[in-house]
Amino acid sequence: MRIGFLTNVYPLDKQSRISSFYKWLKENKQDVILIACYSETYKYDTQLELPVFAKEVIRNKFEDIFTQYQDALESYYICSVDLQKKYAKLVIEINPNLTKEIQVTLDDYVQYGLRKGITITKKQLHIFEKHIDSEQLYQRCLRKLSLKDRTIYEMRKWLKETELADYQEVNALIDKLIQKGYLDDEKLCIEQIQALSNSLYGPKQIISKLKQRGIKEDCILACMEQSKIKEYDYALAYATKALKQSQKSSVIKTKNTIRNKLMTRGYSNSVIDKVILELDYSSNKENEDVLLEKLIKKAIKRYERKYQGYDLKTRIYRYCLTQGFHSEDINVLMDRMEWSHDED
Repeated sequence: MRIGFLTNVYPLDKQSRISSFYKWLKENKQDVILIACYSETYKYDTQLELPVFAKEVIRNKFEDIFTQYQDALESYYICSVDLQKKYAKLVIEINPNLTKEIQVTLDDYVQYGLRKGITITKKQLHIFEKHIDSEQLYQRCLRKLSLKDRTIYEMRKWLKETELADYQEVNALIDKLIQKGYLDDEKLCIEQIQALSNSLYGPKQIISKLKQRGIKEDCILACMEQSKIKEYDYALAYATKALKQSQKSSVIKTKNTIRNKLMTRGYSNSVIDKVILELDYSSNKENEDVLLEKLIKKAIKRYERKYQGYDLKTRIYRYCLTQGFHSEDINVLMDRMEWSHDED
């Protein structure tokens, strides 16, 4: 890049070089009219002994001028351009003996008219680097979202944990993802409500799980109202499944087990009561005598080493009660049995 300077006060009997111009400017500390150009097209004025460019006139204080054109001291020639699918790859000349490969966003490539043979400033290079870093982080967000849908809260938390973006950059990325439709808490909420319901979770657990993912409760409740989840049907399906796994338990224990499972699953008490009444426990009732006899024999083996006679029977009786069998049934069956440890 070639840069030429003309001022209304700088000595015109000397050739204007950038370094000497800045030196003179700092020494004199006065306002000047600065004529500068970033174009390669210029002509050399033999009378002034200065390069003359297409003119851009700026009137300002020397501090502002010095700051504005300091970057011009470091400019980089574009040796080659390789246009990729998601970015443009440039090779720039740092100095005659050193080149560097950089990436720029396609937006910057178009906006700045980048091509082989032109130069870019140090300031522009910093802009390109910042934009490409932001774009690459945005692409990482898209890859993460392609693996699993995430809430705004989850993406914001992940971006903060990466420590690759500051607060403002995180907000900008989140806004962009929302605008593009990649983040949509309401849509995700509706989908998750249906998925969790199909997995036989009740409303309380659904609300809890979605709140843990950072979705606001009012949004969850609105989506649940919209989804019109049939809580009773899902609770009955889950309870029926649990009943099949409890065929070797008494009716009372089976009811208590199913009730606890439904509560843990997040169903309301009113729905649980209806479901408990609706279930068919006939298989459990038919097997109760057999199950009780097996339970008594199991209890005998557990307690006979420590207890005998009345104490042994008391321990067995209490144990059978905790397993949900009725007192009358326990007494009847225990009376039928022969006890080798009976005491007179």
